[in-house]
Amino acid sequence: MKNRHGAALVVVLALLAISLMVGLSMMQSSQVDERLAGNYRAQADAQMGAEKAACAGLGALEGPDDFVSVSLSLADLSSLGWQGFGNDSEFNNQVLSPNACAGDVECHYRYVKIGGVTYILAMGAVADEGRVVAVSEPLDVLVLEDYRGPGLADFDPITILGSVNDFSHTNSRPFAITRVGENNDGYSIAVQDPADVEEITFSANNEENHAAVDDELVQAKEYSDDELAQIAALVNFAKYSDHSNVKYYSGSCALREGEEQEDDIPSCYSVEEESGGLLVVDGDFTWDGYNYFEGIILVRGENIVYNGGGSGSLRGALVHLPDNPTGEQGADGFDLGDATITMNGGGASAFVHDPAILNGLEDSWFSDDGEDVCEGDARFRIYKWE
Repeated sequence: MKNRHGAALVVVLALLAISLMVGLSMMQSSQVDERLAGNYRAQADAQMGAEKAACAGLGALEGPDDFVSVSLSLADLSSLGWQGFGNDSEFNNQVLSPNACAGDVECHYRYVKIGGVTYILAMGAVADEGRVVAVSEPLDVLVLEDYRGPGLADFDPITILGSVNDFSHTNSRPFAITRVGENNDGYSIAVQDPADVEEITFSANNEENHAAVDDELVQAKEYSDDELAQIAALVNFAKYSDHSNVKYYSGSCALREGEEQEDDIPSCYSVEEESGGLLVVDGDFTWDGYNYFEGIILVRGENIVYNGGGSGSLRGALVHLPDNPTGEQGADGFDLGDATITMNGGGASAFVHDPAILNGLEDSWFSDDGEDVCEGDARFRIYKWE
């Protein structure tokens, strides 16, 4: 019996030791979980701080001049870390923004321009007794001026904003320039420079190209530098828009069926793409007269060539805003390039001004939908938030 009582004591002591070790292990695990939860909370607070700073930056944005050009790429800037983000010399001596957060969260933003594209960069950090314990991922917000130019329906069927270098019509058969819709009276063609009105010539049997009640084919419709810069904002809109009916084409292209290439000019759209909406061509533009397009086409190259003979139509407006390759264009001085228009007319194809189409597109792209991530100047719109 005595031996049995001694064994029980050993078993009890062993169980107590095991229980103590399990308890200590659970305490350590609990402390680790608490630290992990604290770190996760600090990381989340830092990231929310970065988002708060980005919104503060949008709200404080006063104009395009706030953005400072930097030589580093967006990837380089995003890899600077918290210390590098606070180094003004990395940002062409731009002063770091005031702290947009409070408490143990510190957050800042910077306005940068990279290759002419404007961004708000933001970061946040959480400190404990002066020691940084968590830093956010860098947040880059693509911010561009919203379109504030003329209403799309205010453009004439063909609007030539460059200096007319040459306008030729090489076929005696007329191509149609018309307007549709109630009270849609006006001219067929607009030019920026009044001296260019006489450059737009047609043969006598083209009188039917006159639009509605006005007894003139061409009018001078001058736009200010600021208005031209606003029209040019459609280029960046097309580059970065996520609308399915907005297309930016870098280079010269032709509006034609399919994606076959003719005379070294590729098609603006591939077989899988549906044409229409907004097409920005950052080069010369050719239309073979067969395709049907609803919307607005903005051409930035010098040459527009119409090779008629088809039965399609451009229903909306064709705007020629040729880029001047010798200098940067802006509201303070918008230097236009030359415009060379070749109309190899014929067939039943037509340029048709349709305000219903143009107004509908403008409302779908630029109306206030109330879905902005944060509030800011109405002149600017967030295109990407990454």
